[in-house]
Amino acid sequence: MRRSILVFVSGKYSGDIEDNIAFAKTFAENLWDNGYTAICPHLNTAKFNKEGKTKWHDYLAGDIVILERCDALLALPNWKESDGSQVEIEKAYGLDIPVFESVEMMNLYFGLENEQD
Repeated sequence: MRRSILVFVSGKYSGDIEDNIAFAKTFAENLWDNGYTAICPHLNTAKFNKEGKTKWHDYLAGDIVILERCDALLALPNWKESDGSQVEIEKAYGLDIPVFESVEMMNLYFGLENEQD
């Protein structure tokens, strides 16, 4: 069952934060709509960097803790523009967590391309 597969959404956050959060949200919603369980750090700590005292490297360290518990990582199209995403993806590979650039490829990998929820 897909719902038991926890997927980490990795993509650019900095720069135009509002747009990047909205962009990541569409992918997280797509994962949920496709039956997966998604964690989207963009939404988890949205705008904390403007309101809190936590530093970038602390957020990244927390994201890695979350990633370590995931079954897959979905790399957004803008991941190469993000230092944090590059670290997350490298960590995923190091942990043998599969990295995907589309939900369709994830479905094929998990053998769920024909599953109906």
